[in-house]
Amino acid sequence: MSHFSAFADFVLKEQSLMAEMAEAYLALCRENNLPLLIHFSHLTEEEQNAYCHKSITDFLKVVKNGTALTQAFATIDRWRANQHPLIPTTGITVSDVVLLYSIQKQLYLNFLPRYTGEISLYHQIVLELENFHRQLEQYAFQVFIETQQASLKQEKELSENIINNCTDGIMAFDSEQRIIVWNKSLEQRYEKKKEDVIGKKLFEVYPDLKDSQLEKNLAKALGGERIFIEEQPNLYRHGWYEAYLIPLLDKSQLPYGAVSIVHDITQWKDSQLKLKEQHEEILASNEELLEKQNEINDAYEKLKEQEHFIQQITDAVPSTIFIYDLPENKIIYTSKEVTNLLGYTPDEILNFGSALYSQLVPPEDQHIISEKNMRYQEMKEGETAEVVYRNKTKEGKYKFVRSKSRIYKFSPEGKPLQVLGILEDVTDKVKQEIELRQSRDYYLTILEDFPSLIWRANTEGLCDYFNKTWLEFRGRTLEQEWGTGWAEGVHPDDFERCLEIYNTNFRARKAFVMEYRMLRYDGEYRWIIDHGTPLHDVQGNFTGFLGACFDIQERKDFENNIQSKNRALSEAQEQLVKANETLEQRVQQRTEQLESGEKQLRLLTNALPSCISYVDKDEIYRFVNHTYTVWFGMPKAEIEGRHIKEIIGEEVYKKLEPNIKKVLSGREVKAEGKMAYKYGGTKNVATNLIPYIEQGEVKGFYGFVYDVSEIRKTQESLETALSDITLTNEQLSKINNDLDSFVYTASHDLRNPVVNLEGLLMALKKRLSSVKNRDLDQLVNMMETSVNKLNQTIRDLTEITKAQKGLEEPEEEISIIEKLEDIKAELQETIQQSNPIIREDLEVTSLTYARRNLRSILYNLLTNALKYKSEDRRLEIDIKTYEEDEWVVLSVQDNGLGLSEQQRLKLFTMFKRLHTHVEGTGIGLYIIKRIVENNGGKIEVSSQPNVGSTFRVYLRKNAANG
Repeated sequence: MSHFSAFADFVLKEQSLMAEMAEAYLALCRENNLPLLIHFSHLTEEEQNAYCHKSITDFLKVVKNGTALTQAFATIDRWRANQHPLIPTTGITVSDVVLLYSIQKQLYLNFLPRYTGEISLYHQIVLELENFHRQLEQYAFQVFIETQQASLKQEKELSENIINNCTDGIMAFDSEQRIIVWNKSLEQRYEKKKEDVIGKKLFEVYPDLKDSQLEKNLAKALGGERIFIEEQPNLYRHGWYEAYLIPLLDKSQLPYGAVSIVHDITQWKDSQLKLKEQHEEILASNEELLEKQNEINDAYEKLKEQEHFIQQITDAVPSTIFIYDLPENKIIYTSKEVTNLLGYTPDEILNFGSALYSQLVPPEDQHIISEKNMRYQEMKEGETAEVVYRNKTKEGKYKFVRSKSRIYKFSPEGKPLQVLGILEDVTDKVKQEIELRQSRDYYLTILEDFPSLIWRANTEGLCDYFNKTWLEFRGRTLEQEWGTGWAEGVHPDDFERCLEIYNTNFRARKAFVMEYRMLRYDGEYRWIIDHGTPLHDVQGNFTGFLGACFDIQERKDFENNIQSKNRALSEAQEQLVKANETLEQRVQQRTEQLESGEKQLRLLTNALPSCISYVDKDEIYRFVNHTYTVWFGMPKAEIEGRHIKEIIGEEVYKKLEPNIKKVLSGREVKAEGKMAYKYGGTKNVATNLIPYIEQGEVKGFYGFVYDVSEIRKTQESLETALSDITLTNEQLSKINNDLDSFVYTASHDLRNPVVNLEGLLMALKKRLSSVKNRDLDQLVNMMETSVNKLNQTIRDLTEITKAQKGLEEPEEEISIIEKLEDIKAELQETIQQSNPIIREDLEVTSLTYARRNLRSILYNLLTNALKYKSEDRRLEIDIKTYEEDEWVVLSVQDNGLGLSEQQRLKLFTMFKRLHTHVEGTGIGLYIIKRIVENNGGKIEVSSQPNVGSTFRVYLRKNAANG
């Protein structure tokens, strides 16, 4: 590089020229969007200029001493080893390093005319730079190939390990239906070795599947259709399975094979069949209860027929009959049964006069009497008033009495005068209901701390109960969720569908299962699955619904990820569904007897697959469910009444003793570990110990033990699958980067000859400046126009590559108002020529986004509106920003030429120009679309010919600030 070395010596001596070159160098780096600029963004303009000055000086010095190429190779080697102090491996590719040298070459060519106007010398220097850059690119390409080969080898080995260790069966087929993948899970499940099936068609391995539905489904998958096969019996062993058949697509979205993921659901299916049998048994019990209710109704009808006879022998009735005079506010008649009820004789009752209720009814029940008397004034003939309140007996004790009364005497004007009624002693029944309520609360405590989200609705469909787990998930109070308040958390897109399923099944009183997104306490919408089951009391009367919800966000994320990448993976089944489907058992809300309520709730706890127990403060078992007895292999009677240590053993007890002491001190304990199983081995379990506190004293604790072995296996499968997706995405990303690097490098390789042509044209024009030849001037101008067009094409390719790499741009908070003003100032000349009316309505004024990307979006939309204006009317442009659901919308509307439907469909195609009467390249809207979609957004357009167009850009709301 002897000639270029002389140029270097010239530049190093001219400090003013060096300063000018440093500024030009920084401008070129920015123009080419050099990725390394990100690492210098924290520096001031002066500091960045100083660094550019130093970079040029260092390079020109090594050019002079003849080590420039060696130093360039060393720079690439240090980058590859991640040892370069300024060029990290992360986020910077080898092509970016080459780009740095390409920009320097362009800089030196731009300033070469300052050194010499001699074309031969100019040409020699250009050839030396080209030779230097060509050797550098060859070395960089070799480094890139070596790096890619090592990475792909490692990824291939890792992918094979993931497939072989997946618990689901995975097989893959080529386009000829030959098996190309058969993992270890399939070998164990179907006892077929991999080497015995690879290369064969599935129907050669299993001839009886020929012409079956499975063969048809495989043909559909190979044709590009995604197939889900649900709940199929296994033909070769006991059990059930479900499977996905997913097409494998090439870059052109054409199928070249298919993959099948087979998931064993035998355990879940067996549980489902068992639940169905239990449900049929409960229906049979309901029919028996309904028959008994009909018998009671028949008996009641017979009693009504004898009502007249019963009225004639009131003294023989065990209830107290009374007549109450409304105007005088006193009892004027009572039967002898009042003595058995309250201890007073009929005369003593009458002597109380109007002071009867104030003397015998406690103050806290006085409002019941007042409300009853007010109701008498509005009652009509035949209507009955029924209330329950307390009456004090002659011995000073209180009894609960039920009063049933009717107005039997009216004034000529229709005003009620006297009331006929009976009093019944319901003390025992009220106490029984209190005990029943306490017993129900005992079991509701179990549901209160159950890890699932539990809700209950009354007969009108309004929710009147949510457990603690639900309220903690929502971050709201019971009062806020009450009635229909819970629906405020349903995602707007799911709201109508959710309520339609709920209301339809509620009216039909049918069980339902639905999935929707619910707002969690932290503001995140989470996918949940909701199981709703109708409730009936012991008489078979409908009493409402009970529901259980489970967070399935991870499953949804997994499904969405697979769909977006169109890759051969499927989600593992949610194992918790098996455990929680049993909540479809009916929970009694209104029962008449304590024994019936306890039996119904015991059925519920016994049906749960979790071990549930209650232990008192002396560490004695007082209650265990059926699962608990199965786990320990002991009958219920041998566990209840015995100390914990006797059941679980001395060794296990010593491990649990600190947690038992902790929960008996009033603190909740949650733990996970392994637990011995009676039928062999150990299982992973999650334990939750909840203290039972009454009046500030710990009475004992509830124990919940969940078998989470399958959940852990499922989580491992999910992690494995997600890891595979991540690796696949990285591989795709690297392939895309390779393509980007190719386009980027190609554009810069093309730019170098163009720069040479520009330099040669500049030198030629200088030499011909003294020659007056009109034809020669026209020819030179035509050459210059052609070079400019070629340069524009190269810049377009570079812009496309920049759009591809848009996600790597740093994000910052940007004022939309300021950015819009900058662009309008930049387009001031065009705006003055078009003389438009520009209106701005910016509800959202700032945005967290990549600065260059936001500028490109605003610049292209505003430029298009200005360029494609109609000559028939003054141009009007409306620019708006506003929020819509989860989006921030940027809208640009004009009254320009507009587009036809056919034109609109081709609008975002690369290099597609729909109007040729103005200058343009046809990549602006393509770049906008790539930028927006790369950042998780979308762009829409509506347009009519000779009316105008509206572009709407949807950006993620979480990136915006008002």
